[in-house]
Amino acid sequence: MSLEISKINKIVRQPEDLLRIFLAFVFLTAGLFRIFNYDLAIAEFSFLRMPVFLCPLVIIFEIGAGIFLLFNKYVKQVYLALIVFLIFVLSLALVIRGEAMIASAGELFVFDLTATDWFLHFVFLLIAVMLLAKKK
Repeated sequence: MSLEISKINKIVRQPEDLLRIFLAFVFLTAGLFRIFNYDLAIAEFSFLRMPVFLCPLVIIFEIGAGIFLLFNKYVKQVYLALIVFLIFVLSLALVIRGEAMIASAGELFVFDLTATDWFLHFVFLLIAVMLLAKKK
């Protein structure tokens, strides 16, 4: 048992390490999901009005970012690339569907039994746990 705990302690030295690992799994699984559900990925790109030829590049980017974060390599560069990527995609979504998103903003405060809501609330839980762990 103590051997397992020491392994975990080597991986997670700071609460930020757990967040890094969690972010790695988010992007790694997103890339893998797009591989196994390529038609949905193509539909997503079409909906975002992005050229479909970029889909394989985004898949490689997501899986690569996930792997680098998981193994704690080039972390600053990956964080920067993810920030740019996410700002771009979030801005694009606002341009395309901003009015509809504002109209449906009330759904943010209602817990629906969907995978998206579960995941969002799980992220809230992780943030709260990490913030608590940082308090002394």
